[in-house]
Order: sequence, then structure tokens, then C-alpha cells
Amino acid sequence: MQCLATTLRALDASGPPERSIVSVRLKRLDSIRRKIIRPDTNFGLGTLDDIIGIRVICQSVSDIISLSARIERSPHFYRTKNYIREPAVTGYRGIHHIMRFDQSAGGDRALAVRYEIQVRTWLQHRWAVWSEAHGERAKIGKADAARHQELRCVSKEIAHWEDGNHTAAQDPLLPYSGVRTIAVCWRPPHGPATPFVCREVSAAVSWLNHLETTYPAQRDHALLLVGVAGSNDIERALRLTHPLYLRARAIDPRFYIPSSSP
Repeated sequence: MQCLATTLRALDASGPPERSIVSVRLKRLDSIRRKIIRPDTNFGLGTLDDIIGIRVICQSVSDIISLSARIERSPHFYRTKNYIREPAVTGYRGIHHIMRFDQSAGGDRALAVRYEIQVRTWLQHRWAVWSEAHGERAKIGKADAARHQELRCVSKEIAHWEDGNHTAAQDPLLPYSGVRTIAVCWRPPHGPATPFVCREVSAAVSWLNHLETTYPAQRDHALLLVGVAGSNDIERALRLTHPLYLRARAIDPRFYIPSSSP
């Protein structure tokens, strides 16, 4: 929760964007294993920066640039991966900030905790969701040549529109609010996902621990979501931040690119 608090302080500073959405997830053990054993990588458990991952989706390029500057002024700021200035080989775009703080481990010992804040526009987020729908190989840049080329071309289309519309509002997000609602969302093997809405961090952690203990073989289905919205908006927040988790269809992001400047 210290990671989330740092993000929200940066968002609140100097006036937050009118609309944005914040979510946080803990990387599941199966996801950690898959990342470590990927071929052609040198990931080790001690080198992962995104076991705790926070995502902020904003309406415009100017919003994410402004927010990124505020994050980099945080005493927890460590380094930045700017995938807008230099897109990933897959075509992925966004700005990732690696943060770090020391957490007491008892006595005089302290653990250096690193976590990641991803900052994206709405269109960059829709592209990322669409890319993930193509499977794990597409996500790491190993898709077949035709699909790889298509993903990169669509990313360039989005970049072209955003380059000429830095301050333009993209698809409306939830109104930014000071209300902090926490939901643990459980997706069973069959049927819709069910969010358990909590007002206390301890209650959310208890639910997550209960689900992971009761269903250890399916623990990758548990998601800790923190929505900057009222509790009535939790399901909408989930649809915006993790549509694939709710088994929603991934829509080609070209559908969302405005045909002309506002």
C-alpha cells in the first residue's frame, strides 16, 4: 500500500487529471515463473521490478507526460523506461517508472523493495490489451511475422494520431475521485468474475489470502484491484483496466482512434 500511496500523491499533486483510473496488481507466482524461464532473457527473481505493478491510464499524452514528471520528483523514484521515446520491439508504448524504498525486515535489517508504475494513454492501453489477446508470444515479441507486423503498424497509427493531438481527450475514463475503493476480484474457471468490495486494506488482504489458500491451483485468477472511484464503479473500472480478465473481447484499437482532431 506504500507503493499505491506514492502513486496517488503524485497524481494529486498540482491538480490531478480530470479523468484517470488507477489499478494495482500483484504478479502471480505462475507469472513470475514464466518470466524467469523465458528464453533469451536473463531475468532472475532479484531483478524483477514489477512484482508489484501499478497502472495509471490517462486521457491524453500531455497528462501522462505531466504525471511522469511528478513521479520522477518522488524520493522513491529509481529509473524510467520510456517506451514512447523508444517503443518496444513489439510496438508497445507507455512510460514505466521503477520506484524503490527500504522496508524494515526486523532489527537493523532492511529490504530494498522495487515496484513499477506504468503510465499510459487510453489508446496505448487499448493497444496493450489487444496485443495481450494475441497470446504470450506476441507479448514478448515472438509472434509470427504477419501478426508482429500488424501490431507494430497499429502502434504507429496510434503514435501518429497522438503526436498531432497531445492535449486531446481520448475515450472518456472514470472521473478522478478522492475515494479509495479496494476490490479483490475472483474469476472462477466458469462464470463471471466476482469483485469483493472492501473499504479496509486488511479486509482486502484477508480475502486475497483466503482465495489463494482455498484455490491454490487457480491462484493466478485472483486480482487485487484498487480503483480510484466509488464502489458502484468497481465493475466498470475492471472493464476498463482488465477487460481480458473479465473475458471481454479485445477490440482492435483502430476502432478508438478519432477520425479527426477534436
